[in-house]
Amino acid sequence: MNDNSKIISKKPFPQSVLSAASIVLISLIVLGLSLFLVWNYHFRQSETELALTYLNNAYKLERPLESRITNFDYAPVKNTRGDSQNNPDKIELDRAEKLLLDTAADNPTAENLHSLSRVYLAKKEFDEARKQLEKAAKLAPENAQILCDLGTAWAETGRRTTADEERGKRLKALATSLDKYDAALKLNRQLAEASFNRALSLELLNLPSQTQAAWRKYLELDKNSSWIEEAKRHLQILESQKTRELSSDELKTAFLNAFRQKNDEEAWWLLSQTRELITGKYLPQKLAISLVENGANEEILDALKYLGELEKTRNGDFFAAELAEFYATAPTAKFELLKKAQTAMQNGYKLCEEGKFSQAAGQFITARTLFLQAEDFIEANTISQYFIAYCLYVTDQRGKAVELFRQIDEFTKTKNYKWLNLMNFYWLTGAREFLAEISKTEVKNEYEKSLAQAQKMEDSYLTQQFLLNLASRSDSVSQESEKLSHLQKLFEISNTPKASLRQKVRNFGYGLEMLLDTHLDAFSQAVAVETVELTEQTNDNLFPIYAQINAGVVHTQTGNFDEARKWLLTAKQNAETVSEESERKNLSAKSLLKLGHLERKIGNFQQAAADYDESDKILETTATPIFLYELQKSRLLTYQALGEDAEVEKQIPAVLNLAEKYRTQILEEQERNTFFNNEQTIYDIAVEHEFRQGRDDKAFDYAEISNSRSLLDWLKKGANIVRNQKKTEVLFDSSTKPYSLDEIRAEMPPNVQILQYTVLEKRVLIWAISKENVAVAPVEIESDILREKVESYLKLLQSSDTDKQLEAQNLSAELYNFLVNPILPYLDRTKEICLVPSKVLFYLPFAALVSPNKTPFLQEFTIFYAPSASVFIICTENAGNRSNFSDETLLSVGNPTFDREAFPDLPALPAAESEARDIGKFYENSTILLAEGATKEKFQASFKNADVVHFAGHYLVENSSPLDSSLLLAKAAKNDESGVLTNAELVGEKLLRTKLVVLSACQTGVESYYKGEGLIGLSRSFLASGAPLVVASQWQVDSDA
Repeated sequence: MNDNSKIISKKPFPQSVLSAASIVLISLIVLGLSLFLVWNYHFRQSETELALTYLNNAYKLERPLESRITNFDYAPVKNTRGDSQNNPDKIELDRAEKLLLDTAADNPTAENLHSLSRVYLAKKEFDEARKQLEKAAKLAPENAQILCDLGTAWAETGRRTTADEERGKRLKALATSLDKYDAALKLNRQLAEASFNRALSLELLNLPSQTQAAWRKYLELDKNSSWIEEAKRHLQILESQKTRELSSDELKTAFLNAFRQKNDEEAWWLLSQTRELITGKYLPQKLAISLVENGANEEILDALKYLGELEKTRNGDFFAAELAEFYATAPTAKFELLKKAQTAMQNGYKLCEEGKFSQAAGQFITARTLFLQAEDFIEANTISQYFIAYCLYVTDQRGKAVELFRQIDEFTKTKNYKWLNLMNFYWLTGAREFLAEISKTEVKNEYEKSLAQAQKMEDSYLTQQFLLNLASRSDSVSQESEKLSHLQKLFEISNTPKASLRQKVRNFGYGLEMLLDTHLDAFSQAVAVETVELTEQTNDNLFPIYAQINAGVVHTQTGNFDEARKWLLTAKQNAETVSEESERKNLSAKSLLKLGHLERKIGNFQQAAADYDESDKILETTATPIFLYELQKSRLLTYQALGEDAEVEKQIPAVLNLAEKYRTQILEEQERNTFFNNEQTIYDIAVEHEFRQGRDDKAFDYAEISNSRSLLDWLKKGANIVRNQKKTEVLFDSSTKPYSLDEIRAEMPPNVQILQYTVLEKRVLIWAISKENVAVAPVEIESDILREKVESYLKLLQSSDTDKQLEAQNLSAELYNFLVNPILPYLDRTKEICLVPSKVLFYLPFAALVSPNKTPFLQEFTIFYAPSASVFIICTENAGNRSNFSDETLLSVGNPTFDREAFPDLPALPAAESEARDIGKFYENSTILLAEGATKEKFQASFKNADVVHFAGHYLVENSSPLDSSLLLAKAAKNDESGVLTNAELVGEKLLRTKLVVLSACQTGVESYYKGEGLIGLSRSFLASGAPLVVASQWQVDSDA
């Protein structure tokens, strides 16, 4: 073998050695990493535990809240009047907060966020605590402690919400806490903190019986902690406060004692807190009965005279004084007639409690006849005649009742019998409303005035009556805040010492019905149980049946269907035993209506339809409008679910006619908007039905009937602006009909096409309308999915992140494909587009949508917006009427020097000043208001005389109350004028000259929207004032852009 043929071999490194080295190295790396992770985990764990130790140490002498925070050790709490001012160990608190802020920032787990929330709870920063707890609850929805502390954040917020005008917020916060505690206890029945806090919330919610039960349950759970003594103390206080309502005889005895001692305050309290005729607790009559039963008793007569002087002095009420004078001078021979009359009255009261109103009316007629024979015109023309009218009212003879109520009204006004006049007025007004003599808004206004009178009289009974009715009215027009405020006040009064049990049952029973649509389920259940227990203490045969119906409704809502059916069937059976026909029918029909709701929720639509039909047959023509609307709407929804098109076709006009009747009865704009926001479903069903039947023109007409009707009424007929200290109200005298499709096409300009959207539950209908053609393109997309896409798009648009912007472009193209592409073949590129959005699409900037080939919609068409096609026609007419003005005038406002003390966080806008000045250069006749010169006074003096108004400055949005949103102008130097110009101040103005308003500020286009009414914002205020064209923004505006 030669050299060239040599193979040089290299000895390989042993494979076994390499493998071993690799394994050792890898093992060391893994071990190190594992040790690091374990160390980091335990370090972080120990950090969290250490922080909670610091937090407990900070409050070891006194806990921060009466509610328990989870994992807090026991410490006493100060019971102070007002918010307790704790003095925690500041060093320990700061150490805890710093550690937990760092831990939550580095590792935002549910546990770390929850731990941080405890700091915010302890510091009473409840909004921030809720933010952290809601994040934690999303990460760990089955964590009972998180839900418990979330309940505490709500409970302590409610506890501190004490202002009269915020009663509704207080009730909602406390009721929400109850939901959270119940959810926590469902996950962990042994969670002591949740059980303890639940009892506290029930106590604050004025449910004494349920509160006592909750404290007893807590004491069963907690046998040996330091918290037991507090729980026992709460229970003892509740049991000591448990007072029985005074009987009529006990009331008379207490009053006579006060009279003998000349204790005017005690006597007045007894008189003003317990005026309940039907239970014999109206003291003037009670003393009169004593006089005729016991003969001419001088002390009783003197007590009646004393009572009369009290009423005259305090209320200017002459009834008791004149009654005392009559009995003092009545011949003894007439006392036998008077005795028989009073006996008939008492018999009538007893029959009323038994629900036998027709028989009761006979007794009251007898009593009145006897009073007249005894020449007692006072009681003949007041109490006895009132109860005759009352019995006629509840037995559905309201026409006859109204005539009697009117006679009583005139008599009591003439005689200055103020309390009896106010009580009678309650029923007279209700009867007149039923007969459609006055509108719902007028009734509400009258009851608000009457409530003020009752409160001035310090009369608990009538205060509760008017509050309950006002709560019901707020409920009927979906004014949740007002409704909850009235209910909270009612529940508070119901718990005052010796309050009327009957009225308390009414408050809780009717209040429960109103609570159901708030979805405060735990509170509703507690009220239902409390009401059932209360009805067992009354002598009224009807109250238990109403309570059974309400219990069934609550169980239906919470998904306990077997229990719901049991309650409702029991109520139905008991209703059939009621002797009075009208009450038997009312209760039977109501129980069947609620059974229908139960079956519909389960999905038993055939049975639901049968229940609704039977309910309808029972009442026939005697149903109240509210009941009838609920029934007919429920039938419509049931037939739709069954796919019975023929029945749906019959039902649509019936339901819509009732809804439109409601529209004419609700004169206040905000109430009308919220009512139809909730009732939009019925119009959507009508649109969907007509579209499926191939009747596109009728489908469009139904859609137009539901669109922006209040603004249309405003533009066509005007509105009355009523201002008082509390708020500004917009009232309409009537309701106008929108234009039909044919009328719109006849009136619209030839160079414009209407692109109108109708968002339904399962699809969107897109209309292209011109003078020449009508086309409709359906797009199958659920409204919830569409809403999510629009909301996501809006969030992405506001992000400066590159990836988010790319997502926004993709979503824009997707929305373009859904909302523009299907109708694109029917659009004429030579014409402008008047775009009419629907529901959530009011928030969507259509002009920013980009086609898949990157072409912006705005580049393809000239677009402007209108809230409805009918409003567009009116605005077009207004614009045409103003086109003949020459030498256009401009009012241009820029960068007003607003009150910096009132709004310290808002920046000056120098670019807005330049903008306003530059705009002025285009007009020969212009008024420029800048900086300090842009005062509210000057703006108000100038804007009605300008053809064009341009505002560049700050606009403050109040989403919950759009009329309180405001333009910020300069504060006048020589007066106290704030410089804040609200929507409420603008809506009453009439712009007879203005052609164009430009609102170069943030969110002046859409602050909020209602499903029926559409956009609500500053732009709408100017449209309502007569400006035919408004340029506004949909979001925050970069001033320098």
